[in-house]
Amino acid sequence: MATHRPLHLYDGRDGEGLAAWLRDHPEVKVICRDRSSGYGEGARVGAPQAEQVADRYRLWANLG
Repeated sequence: MATHRPLHLYDGRDGEGLAAWLRDHPEVKVICRDRSSGYGEGARVGAPQAEQVADRYRLWANLG
């Protein structure tokens, strides 16, 4: 987070694939995502230890 750059960008939109990727990377502690239900479910199942957050853009866009 000190570099303000993404560490990894997941290429896909389905929760099942994201969950599988996250299970292979148990070191993940924070997941910055949009409000896609697939991402939410994938993050919950694949990395229950991780905190899910929204970035500034998503927060602002969802206000409108």
